[in-house]
Amino acid sequence: MNKVQILIVEDEVLVAKDIQQQLKTLGYEILDIVRSSNQAFASIASKQPDIILMDVMIDGDLDGIATAAKIKESHDIPIIYLTDLKDDHTFQRAKSTRPAVFLNKPFNEYELSRHIDLAIYNTYDSSNNNSEQSLLLEDFLWIKEDFSYKKIPIQDIHWIKASGSYCEIVCKSRKITLAKSMREVYDVLSDSKFTRIHKSFIINSDLIEEIKGGFAVLNGNEIPIGKTYLQDFKRKLKLL
Repeated sequence: MNKVQILIVEDEVLVAKDIQQQLKTLGYEILDIVRSSNQAFASIASKQPDIILMDVMIDGDLDGIATAAKIKESHDIPIIYLTDLKDDHTFQRAKSTRPAVFLNKPFNEYELSRHIDLAIYNTYDSSNNNSEQSLLLEDFLWIKEDFSYKKIPIQDIHWIKASGSYCEIVCKSRKITLAKSMREVYDVLSDSKFTRIHKSFIINSDLIEEIKGGFAVLNGNEIPIGKTYLQDFKRKLKLL
């Protein structure tokens, strides 16, 4: 299971709090909010964030670009620059540190979501060299479709059905075909609210309406419970 945890490096308190609130609304976990390069180095050493939102102008001896360059010397953490500066010299300095993306101030929740989405896509796609990735991020499953990751709320996923070398993810309002095996999908979901009850089915345990006659009923649909999975299923649901 992959969880994205974000470090905010921003010296304007109100701006940092606004970003924090937007990230919470989007379903991300905020590891820390810091104001300077030294605080950023200490936070990275102790908390190991997955993504850094880095303001270009921050407190301390090093600005955001110099801080990012220092971080890159020992950590391969994707950095999203936050800036309202538009001069070419600043851009060229920032570009030399190979950031994931740039995000111009002021920005809204939609823009923030898209830029984080792009950073996730660029980082995981290049590091795994895999055209089909799925990532579990708090209450959302991110699924790669076409050329970007799409965020699917966990509560919208009813069940996953194996279909040969593919899986069909059945959601509240649509179905998604994913080029992954059932084992690969379950490796991502197994620590969450999903349970494998059959060699061909993984279900959202929170959406079970009834268990009867060897079937789990979800949204009026009967999903078979395989004998191999029955005991583990009972233990997970604390059935007596």
